Amino acid sequence: MINNQKVKKLLSVFLSVVLALSSFSIVFAESSEIRGHWAEKQLGDWIDRGLMTGYLDGSYKPNNNITRSEFVALVNRIYQFDEKTEPGFTDVSAEANQWVYDEVSKAKKAGYINGFVDGSFKPNDSITRQEVAAIISRIEKLEPNPDSEILKNYVDANDIPEWSKADIGAVVVKGYMRGTPENQFKALAQITRAEVVTALDRVATKDLTAADAKPLFDAIRKQQEIKTMESKGSLYLALRADGLSEEEKTVFDEIADVVNSTKIDVASKAVMNDDGTKVTAETSLSAKAKGFDVNTTIWVDMDMSGDTQKLTEVVKVPEILAGFMPEELQGKEYLVIDDQGANQSNAGNPKELMEASKKLQDSMMKIIERYMDEANTDFGIVKDRGIKVINTSEGKDYARIYQIRLDDATLKAVIKNSVNDLAQDKDFIKLVKEYMLMMAEFETNPEVKAELEKAAAELENNTDAFIASFNKAMDILDDVTLIGQRGIVIDYTVNSQGYIINEKGNADFVVDAAKLGKAIAEIAGETVAEEPTTAGVYSIGIDFDTDIFNINGDVKVEMPTITKENSMTVEELVAALAAQAEANQDDTIE
Repeated sequence: MINNQKVKKLLSVFLSVVLALSSFSIVFAESSEIRGHWAEKQLGDWIDRGLMTGYLDGSYKPNNNITRSEFVALVNRIYQFDEKTEPGFTDVSAEANQWVYDEVSKAKKAGYINGFVDGSFKPNDSITRQEVAAIISRIEKLEPNPDSEILKNYVDANDIPEWSKADIGAVVVKGYMRGTPENQFKALAQITRAEVVTALDRVATKDLTAADAKPLFDAIRKQQEIKTMESKGSLYLALRADGLSEEEKTVFDEIADVVNSTKIDVASKAVMNDDGTKVTAETSLSAKAKGFDVNTTIWVDMDMSGDTQKLTEVVKVPEILAGFMPEELQGKEYLVIDDQGANQSNAGNPKELMEASKKLQDSMMKIIERYMDEANTDFGIVKDRGIKVINTSEGKDYARIYQIRLDDATLKAVIKNSVNDLAQDKDFIKLVKEYMLMMAEFETNPEVKAELEKAAAELENNTDAFIASFNKAMDILDDVTLIGQRGIVIDYTVNSQGYIINEKGNADFVVDAAKLGKAIAEIAGETVAEEPTTAGVYSIGIDFDTDIFNINGDVKVEMPTITKENSMTVEELVAALAAQAEANQDDTIE
């Protein structure tokens, strides 16, 4: 017998996953001259960020020498130098070349160029590696280092002119510029566009302390205040496995072949009222893989403004599934999940619950802010990657990119340190206790209510035992790899208004079935089998890129017109499937 409630829960989980994926997209550099280049990652990133523009024919010519005017243009963009002054060079004028004049004017105002003794700038000459080093050192105000031991290791160290040694030493020590595979610096050599992008990318990327990362935290928090928005993107998955039996490998390869060829495109929009009690959302999903193409749209209409929660979810039946519907449901376009009065059996007034939750959330944010300011452990997981040029209705604007990067060891260290610190934080313990009591207040099930109240009363007394148990579990997991080689990397692009307008990154997860199973058994205090019952190492890779736009703009979400003729309920679907299964069973018996 099929359980209606279970089906409804499964469908709700499916919808939640779909909505969570609503902002993913992947962007790749299309230029063949970029693909496969040694600096592909940096070049593609800079092109995507609008920092590197191509030539009139659409090419980027990464191996071309970069001119002095092209170089200052890149520098101006990455540092957001926009103020101008008269450059005063004999060979730079607006009449001769407007864009060169503008960029050199900005560079002159910023104070990082001087020109030559004859009064010229030579905008069309190729810039040398030593000149680039000098400008970077000047802008970054680096400490001169003419006697750097690293510098002395270059085989052509004696060929470096005296005037540039201090600057070259400074940038080499900082890691902004490096030598060639032949261990030469080549101070007098002309520098290519790819080499410049790579050097400036290193300059722009800075490690941030927890306190310095507050703008990213503020942006994440501000994202919760958005009332209307749209998003668009794609998601890619990659499955791998090692150590499987031949039978397991055959089955896994079939699954992986489909999953690894799948591209999921998602476009969504959402509208929320001022107090967050009413939300309407629309998500269009397209999944393309070998052998199938699934397209659907999901609408959600939630109202928690009254005494009873109202939730309606509508799913457009994918064309690929329509043909498999029971005969009596053929032609139905929509599946309707209508949970009027949902969860009223075990929860109180939804509006009051939401208001109480918001108060606790605000308190939690204050604790996190304080924790970030006081954190004495710097894991170096947040980086400032510089700026991105964006176009707005008011013209050109700059957004800043913050990157979170975690490997297996760092993630475990962050979790362990944070939990240990917060578990001993009186304000945090008080907050957790308040949350438990709030849930108990709104809980109508007497048994659950009693359990929550008991847990809240014993919370402070159980802190030491919890910390000991938690640390033991983390120690056991030290030998279990959970995050793969690529780690977890997420780039957040924050615009000048403080909103996140792009999320891009990847996550690489590892499941070593034998090691993980053993660790879980140890944590649970169970006897660990000498021979593992399961084996195999599974790797799950995720690549995503999210564009978020029209923030607090004019966004409209229209629920589809639902009639008895064009729709079916979950109950109707379950009943029809059950009847179909029973009929098929009878046919088999006959």
